[in-house]
Amino acid sequence: MVKNLMDFILKKYGKLDVAINNAGVGGDFAKITDISLESWDNTMSVNSSGVFYCIKTQIPIMLKQGKGVILNTSSVAGIRGLPNATAYSASKHAVIGITKTAAMEYAKKNIRINAICPVFTISPMFDPEAMDKLKEGISEKLKANVPMKRFANVMEQVNTMLWLCSDEASFITGQAISVDGGLTA
Repeated sequence: MVKNLMDFILKKYGKLDVAINNAGVGGDFAKITDISLESWDNTMSVNSSGVFYCIKTQIPIMLKQGKGVILNTSSVAGIRGLPNATAYSASKHAVIGITKTAAMEYAKKNIRINAICPVFTISPMFDPEAMDKLKEGISEKLKANVPMKRFANVMEQVNTMLWLCSDEASFITGQAISVDGGLTA
């Protein structure tokens, strides 16, 4: 499927300057002993194996071009542990490991590879109002953990992504950039 997508892009545009690998599922939020193997495998498959498959297909294209930028989406949970989210946290740690390793392998070939690590960003995957319906007050508790005392909006993530993909960030590779309101400071 990834190869078909890359073939389509090359046929339509003739090149691949920037690739953004941004997919994720939360998985089961439970203690490690309560997570099913099926949930673990699904979370790892989407969140980390998906990035692996994409990079594995994108890098050869960029090698032929002589340059390129790849940006992966990890999470603050990829930098630190997240209780009751073992599979999610492990999968996002894996994204950072893939990012750093690939960046070291291909930096000399003019391919920059970085990751962003967002925190709670209002989106379909993170809806504070829906969360509060499940457990009253949970969104305020989460917000209280962020030093800026608010959730991110999507454009704050997008602006960081655009900068990392631009020539303004031409000497940055192998980094996991937190866009987290100071949570990992």
